[in-house]
Amino acid sequence: MSHPTPDNDGKLQILSMYYNSIHLQSLSLPEDLRTREFAFQLFPDARFVRHLSFTEKEQVLEWIRGHLPHSAYYSAGLYQIPSAPKMSEKGQLGAELLFDIDVDHMKECIGKEFRLCNTPDSPILVPEECLKIGLEKAVILKERLEKEFGIKWVFIHFSGNRGFHIVARHEDMLKLTSDERKEILDYVMGVGLDLDFLFPRKRGYKRIPPSVDEPGWRGFLARLFHSTNTDGSPSFFEKLPQLIDAASVPADPQVTVDTSRLIRIPGSINGKSGLLVAAIEKPEKFDVKDYVPIKKPMLVKILCNINEVFDPGRMYKRNIVYRVEPFVGVSLVFRGAAKLLEIGV
Repeated sequence: MSHPTPDNDGKLQILSMYYNSIHLQSLSLPEDLRTREFAFQLFPDARFVRHLSFTEKEQVLEWIRGHLPHSAYYSAGLYQIPSAPKMSEKGQLGAELLFDIDVDHMKECIGKEFRLCNTPDSPILVPEECLKIGLEKAVILKERLEKEFGIKWVFIHFSGNRGFHIVARHEDMLKLTSDERKEILDYVMGVGLDLDFLFPRKRGYKRIPPSVDEPGWRGFLARLFHSTNTDGSPSFFEKLPQLIDAASVPADPQVTVDTSRLIRIPGSINGKSGLLVAAIEKPEKFDVKDYVPIKKPMLVKILCNINEVFDPGRMYKRNIVYRVEPFVGVSLVFRGAAKLLEIGV
């Protein structure tokens, strides 16, 4: 298929090279494919094409190869007629339980964002340390959903940009209403947590710390305390505020309650950053540089002055051509800070 959008900066070249090199297994698609709505954003303006449906997984990859979308999604919702143009006509059968953690909204990372270029309209980035904090929260949420709610299939996806999606697949969860989903979210966020109820104090007696085999918040806080407090000081109750803060998950309420939400397809490229959306199987080994779709060095022309963003002491000057590593090249091109000249130099 010919592409009406001119590839003036090299994004489409990167997309084409990646999507035409992968196998179908590289895209993590739901088994109940026929019940899902698919949606794509297209270049150059990231406009949405929605209400698409496919009967075979091969058709999804074929569509992506033919259109080279900015971003690719499937619905958290399951539908009788996923291609119906109106949500009221789709006939919703249920929806997966979805959580979204954006690290730039976490209090630990507020104020740590930085601009890619030395211009006021430059794209804003978050440091990798914030991504790792967000991933720690995603791991905590996964553990709590599995142990406290009995959900067998919980997956963590790197969004390819500045956050993580947590997808819970359990038949009992499909029919949850928006209010019920909000209750689960409030629970894991610690909204309205009553410490006097959770740790009652009997007259004349000290409060007794919880044991690790207790259910719910008490047991989770106990396990967290014992895993982080190896020297026995401070005590559980002295450390309780920090434990609650560490255990609470800062997920976006609008995403969780919305049963028609879209999920980025793992294995696809996030057009905001050029990085891969991907399932995280080994969180302890997470390195954002591993999620670049092209593994070859690139020759790029820099479009703005860049100060020490990727390498300490390394500056990139406007209108100068550089040979850069794949992560740097992809990041610069997709964020509008560089024009791709050649791949594999």
